[in-house]
Amino acid sequence: MLLGGAGGGKTAMRNILQKALTHLPTIAKDETQTRQSRMATVDVTVLNLKSMQISELYGAINTDTLEFSDGMLASVMRSYAKTHESQMSLEKVKFNRILDGPIDTLWVENFNALLDDSKILCLANGERIGISGHT
Repeated sequence: MLLGGAGGGKTAMRNILQKALTHLPTIAKDETQTRQSRMATVDVTVLNLKSMQISELYGAINTDTLEFSDGMLASVMRSYAKTHESQMSLEKVKFNRILDGPIDTLWVENFNALLDDSKILCLANGERIGISGHT
C-alpha cells in the first residue's frame, strides 16, 4: 500500500516496482528438468476512485429489478479470480490492483476484508470473491 500526498512520487515508485518485477528473472523447470530464466508477467489495473461513486466501484442492487450489477472493482477482482485459477499450473503471474485517490471511509470499509488474512471481497448481494496471495 502506497500512501502519501500529491506529487510525492507514488506513481513513479509503482511504475519502477512494476518494471522491476517484470525484469527480475524467474526460475522455471521445463520437461528436461533444466533450469532456464524467463521474464515474469505483471498484470496491473488502475482505478481512479475520485471518478466514480461507491456503487460504481463495488456494484449495486437495482431496486426495480432486484438484480445486482458489478462495479469496477468487483468486475476486476472476478476477472482476476478466473484468470488466476486458469493459470495456477502455468507460469506465475503477479497481479496488482491499484486504487488511485485519497482514502475515503466509504470504500475503505468494504476493502478491509481484502487486506486481512481472509482476502475476500464481500459484495452487496452477499457474494464473496476470494483472492490469492499473489495480489
